[in-house]
Amino acid sequence: MELLGQRFRPLLCLGLLALLAGPAAPFAQARAVPAKAAKDKRKTWDLSEFTWIRLVPKEAGAPANHHPAALDFALLSARLGSIKVDLPGGTEPLFGPDELNDLRKPLCQAFAAAGPDEDLILMSTNRRGGGVLQEPLAITARLFWQDDRLNLILHDARLAFFINYRISGHKPDFLFGSRATAGDVQLQCPRAASPRPDWLVMDMTPDAPVPAPAPVAAAPMPEPAAVPAPALLLVPAAAAPAPAASAAVARDAAWYKEREQRLRGLKALRDEGLITEEEYQKKHRAIIDEL
Repeated sequence: MELLGQRFRPLLCLGLLALLAGPAAPFAQARAVPAKAAKDKRKTWDLSEFTWIRLVPKEAGAPANHHPAALDFALLSARLGSIKVDLPGGTEPLFGPDELNDLRKPLCQAFAAAGPDEDLILMSTNRRGGGVLQEPLAITARLFWQDDRLNLILHDARLAFFINYRISGHKPDFLFGSRATAGDVQLQCPRAASPRPDWLVMDMTPDAPVPAPAPVAAAPMPEPAAVPAPALLLVPAAAAPAPAASAAVARDAAWYKEREQRLRGLKALRDEGLITEEEYQKKHRAIIDEL
């Protein structure tokens, strides 16, 4: 028996090693497949307790969505950031800048993972610059992609529920907008059609670059004779400087040029019938007396 054990001991050791090593590769492969499948079937993107995106069955009777859809981060932010909502205190952006920064990536991921028979529902709860004493208010909306356009149907723009939830522990029944039932909100967006006040259909084509303005040639300077000096011409004669006082003024080239312009302007006013001959002669003499 001892001789038999010594003879089969190597075979027993090899068999034990095979049992330990053999299942390792299949086991690793079995774990990799479900991990990938779970990623492909993701339905929820949770940012916080009351900020998330979920894929849900599209509304009954609605046409198939054009999902999955690849959206550009920057363009999505620009479109959502341009949406405004009418509130009792005035019109303000629907989303805050930090709110959009958190939402844009999971929104793009959700659109890329959605199927034709799925809508996206969005809940975003944020203080939107109101400070730490401001109650977080919720946005609830339904989104889907049709004909290269992003559809957003809003139900709540500023839902106050958070304090009551913390006191009572009861979550309200959130609603997310419906194709069939209009909500009570009024939305505005410069690059969107509005089937209803609560429903936007946003054009998602990139904005064309604004061309730089063509250089404008400088206008030629008018001849001095064509530029009257109304402020000087319309001063009453009594307010004009007396000859004795003008003698003290330095008579340089600019001084004489100014008088020349005044005389030319005065003549132009007379020739165009804007002043009488008598007025012309009187003001002409006053200027000459200054020389």
